[in-house]
Amino acid sequence: MRKITFSRKDRQYWIKSVNSIVRLLQPNRTGERQEIDIHIQDAIKKDDFTPFHIVLLSCLIEYIERYGYIVAFEADDVELTEFIFGEVKMDKYINNTDTTYVKERDESNLNLWKIVDNKAKEYSIVITEYLQRTYFKGLDISGFQNSLDEIYANVADHSKSNGVAFSYINYEEKEGKIHFAVCDLGLGIPTTLRAAIPAIRSDELALRRSLDVGVSAKTNKHNMGFGLDNVLSNLRNGGMMRIVSNSALLFCQENKNNIKTYSLNFDFKGTLIYFDISIDSFEKDEEIEGDVYL
Repeated sequence: MRKITFSRKDRQYWIKSVNSIVRLLQPNRTGERQEIDIHIQDAIKKDDFTPFHIVLLSCLIEYIERYGYIVAFEADDVELTEFIFGEVKMDKYINNTDTTYVKERDESNLNLWKIVDNKAKEYSIVITEYLQRTYFKGLDISGFQNSLDEIYANVADHSKSNGVAFSYINYEEKEGKIHFAVCDLGLGIPTTLRAAIPAIRSDELALRRSLDVGVSAKTNKHNMGFGLDNVLSNLRNGGMMRIVSNSALLFCQENKNNIKTYSLNFDFKGTLIYFDISIDSFEKDEEIEGDVYL
């Protein structure tokens, strides 16, 4: 039995670890049952385990299963184990590549979604309608829905991830923030964008260009862009977004004028997007407000 161990919570460590495993893993062609054990050590607690970690772990598990292995999972921290199995219901996804969604017990979490082609649009509708109905009455969150529309569509349409793609969203009511993460183990934004626009010479520039309105890999007619410009419009009051894809990292905080890109010393085979949006960023919905006075 092989064993994969995660001993720290920091993001770079997780990204590099998952990327290394994906690169080194060879398909199981023995015809025999072979198990790979994923172990999260006690240094990682429940409060450390964010949507970022959840989608990365989910993609890794799915990838391992696609290569013909059985996955066993354990976490030393009791609260983390209860969260992963009791709330996220990861046990319903492990060794079951057909599971796309399992409703979570905690309603502030919209739980884990496996992104599949024919349901990409459905995800954003379900998520935003639930948030609007439950938490954000009277607020205009259409820009947020547009962001999700494009993010999910781009993953489904041209990431070439073969279904190894997950998203997770959590709303922290006390701090008034939406925490969102999506990950796929596909080609990566720079790879797909540079294939469509050869003039883009670097992965860093490709990530910057993916924020421009209307910029897309254009693999499907309905793709109008990567949709990330809509996310930037909502990054106020402490909001932030990060994109890791291929050999580049993009970071944006507060507004479109505060964008930084960095070159990575490794090539992440896929795309990882995670952002925090404060509900103070959403404007009042004038249409809803008008109905109040009818």
